[in-house]
Amino acid sequence: ILCGKSRFFKKFYRTLVKINIRTEIKDNVINILYSDNGVGFSENVLNKTDELKTFGLPIITGLTEQLNGTIFFYNNNGAFVKIKIENIL
Repeated sequence: ILCGKSRFFKKFYRTLVKINIRTEIKDNVINILYSDNGVGFSENVLNKTDELKTFGLPIITGLTEQLNGTIFFYNNNGAFVKIKIENIL
């Protein structure tokens, strides 16, 4: 089990999982917002020193970079991710 998955299962084994994904489009900018009620990101992920050791983060960051977007990771009562892509049209 990968580090990211083991942190996930420790928290969610007997907990209701709540995941929220929302998009906002305004002034030729799209924001994709993700949040959950899990344990949040490790300090290594927040400091971008451990991104490649988890399964999903390299995919998300790679696709964001291909679109010349920016990605922000936060902890706010769980994990929070904001992907911002400008000049979408």
